Amino acid sequence: MKDLVLVDPRVQRARLFREAIEVFRRRLGVLRDRKLQVMAKAEEERAKAREVLAAMNCVAARRHGNLNGDEVRLRVFETCAPAIAYLKELDGRRPAVVFTDVDLQCASGPFSGIDLVTTIKADGRLRRIPTVLLATDAPPDRVREAWRAGCSAVVHLPVQLPGMLVRVTDAVEFWFRTAAL
Repeated sequence: MKDLVLVDPRVQRARLFREAIEVFRRRLGVLRDRKLQVMAKAEEERAKAREVLAAMNCVAARRHGNLNGDEVRLRVFETCAPAIAYLKELDGRRPAVVFTDVDLQCASGPFSGIDLVTTIKADGRLRRIPTVLLATDAPPDRVREAWRAGCSAVVHLPVQLPGMLVRVTDAVEFWFRTAAL
């Protein structure tokens, strides 16, 4: 089971990530269905498909540690302190990726997403966790500050919700299917 951690007090962001994970699961389901269709063809085609799938599975297993699409669990925290406490409690088992907003506003004080990344990267046990900052209207100097803090990626989100869902779904798919974690 891989955890995807979102630190953002906005309820609509959590819903957006839940929808993105569902889209990701459906995409993997379509891929599994296609795999089954290929396997059902003639014997010589199945032999070729097995060779291709074996090579793909070998690469995929190395890239995302045998992650199945339905094994993604979203953990949502509205503030940074419980998120950091949760990450420290995992003790050796780290989440696949942490998402947060560049301009995270917490009720407990002025703790930005960049501060969260800095805290994660300063802790020897948490340092290797990929951190992705979400930016809607962040100025370039904030984005540069995020890179200097050690974030793994900055995802620019459109202001409109439909475009935002597509971008978040693509980001989730990238971190669970493409990136070598």
